[in-house]
Amino acid sequence: MRSYIANCPWVFGCRIFTRPLNLFIFIYNIIQYMNFQFSILIFAISLVIVGTLVLRYSVKSSIQSQKWPPYIANCPDYWIDTTGDGSACKSSTMNVSPAVGCFGIVNFSQLTTCEKYNRSNNCGIYWDGINYGNTSINAKVC
Repeated sequence: MRSYIANCPWVFGCRIFTRPLNLFIFIYNIIQYMNFQFSILIFAISLVIVGTLVLRYSVKSSIQSQKWPPYIANCPDYWIDTTGDGSACKSSTMNVSPAVGCFGIVNFSQLTTCEKYNRSNNCGIYWDGINYGNTSINAKVC
């Protein structure tokens, strides 16, 4: 039995792990024969791990520092601002309500943020930054 282990060729099929010392010798032989390749492999794995951690941290910090939405439009979503200042917002076929005063051409330029919030909620209109996406404006404030 001993001669079988001693004369066994160096392949994975041999029973070389019968004692813990043989396992360390096996690992040492791998490091010794594949020194350059093993070093490059360890370096590449370390580089991928460090790069992933840096990328995760930078994305997380940039998301937390941005406000949403970055720009609040003069008119609700999918409405057309015909004048450019919100004084004549024309409803389109999307994001409209059949209630009176909630469609057609509406003047939003003279309304405060709370008035815009209440009107968009009463009419069922979605408006990024007014009734969606802005946590500083809510029913308790208005």
